[in-house]
Amino acid sequence: MAVQYSSAIPVDNELLMRLKELRTSIAVRKNSPAYVVFPDKTLIEMATKLPTTMDEMESIYGVGLTKSKQYGEAFLHEIISYINERDADVALSHDVSTSLKRMNSGVNDMQIFVSPVTYEPIEIENFKEIRQQLDYYLDFYRNAAYTPENLHQAIADRTNLNRLKRALTVKRKEIKDTCLEPFRSVEVQFKELISMIDAPLASIAEFAEEMEQVRKDEKCTEIKLFYDQNARELGSLANDIFSKPWFYDRKWENKTCKEQQWKGDIRKRIDNAVQDLQIIKNASGAHTAAVIAKYVETGSKIEAARYLKAITTIAGTERSRPPESDAFETSASTGPDSRTVDWTKYSAPVNDISVISGVVQNDEEAPLSQADATLQRDYVFRIRLNKKQYQLLTTIMDLGNIQYECIPQES
Repeated sequence: MAVQYSSAIPVDNELLMRLKELRTSIAVRKNSPAYVVFPDKTLIEMATKLPTTMDEMESIYGVGLTKSKQYGEAFLHEIISYINERDADVALSHDVSTSLKRMNSGVNDMQIFVSPVTYEPIEIENFKEIRQQLDYYLDFYRNAAYTPENLHQAIADRTNLNRLKRALTVKRKEIKDTCLEPFRSVEVQFKELISMIDAPLASIAEFAEEMEQVRKDEKCTEIKLFYDQNARELGSLANDIFSKPWFYDRKWENKTCKEQQWKGDIRKRIDNAVQDLQIIKNASGAHTAAVIAKYVETGSKIEAARYLKAITTIAGTERSRPPESDAFETSASTGPDSRTVDWTKYSAPVNDISVISGVVQNDEEAPLSQADATLQRDYVFRIRLNKKQYQLLTTIMDLGNIQYECIPQES
């Protein structure tokens, strides 16, 4: 490839940039690549010869009758406007003060002047001949049939084709390196210019990160203060719960998270934790401390129920009836000691209703009083629950070691 640098007539780089901007705007409007409007070579020649008439424009490389009708007038107008502006202000020179003024006006106005270069597309001159020769050579392999008996031939053919492919790949890389050679020198210069910006940029970025961390720390302190004021019911567990990933949401520290949102989230999570802990305390008996520790770690009453079941089994303790509390009482609805569960405290209203049938069996215990003996039997019940209520009920029964069986709904 031969890259030629024009030394006779210099390219007006400022005009070239304006022509490229015009080309980009036209390409975006037509939803097509920029080179379809005009290639770089055409714009470089326009910025060199400065055509001011349609005849002069049509003499430019890449400007035929069709493109002249489509885009010639717009580019001609841009060139003439630029010439008039330049002639009206000939006193301006591209000195240091002008460069600084452009830099202060914004990065997009910075002018980068490079040595004029003409980019010539390259191609394999004997591409058709090589393609025909390769096609003829590969015809043998396309029609080859391989069997277990001629495996060695298949391996040899694969080696030959890989060798041919490798030779083409090596040649391609050689040509690519040659084409990129003109760019490497300017790349080094650009990297040097960019490195000059990196030093102060890194310092500013470090300062900005420090200030952002200070802001987050202040926000976290505000969140913790609000939490402490609203988490008194959690008692000594409050500090441990606040630091757990299942409770504390890092998005609360973001600027986009409004105060009303994070305060609402905290209140809701505190209420849920208080309710879950009360259920665990009522159901866990001698294992309460261990089950609470499991809940604080996971934030899941389901996991707490599984843990209670596991340690109860390991310890070999006898299962006992659930404590008589609102959370677990499901016995008779009559008598002086009867209680019913207020499900509205624990779940949403029933919407998508499903019917769940079950059998609850009381565990065998020590001899009961005559009053309690009348309740020592199996109960069959049918209840209507939504999904959230079903999950809560099964959790409660797991925590209370209540045996239950789900029976398919009759059609």
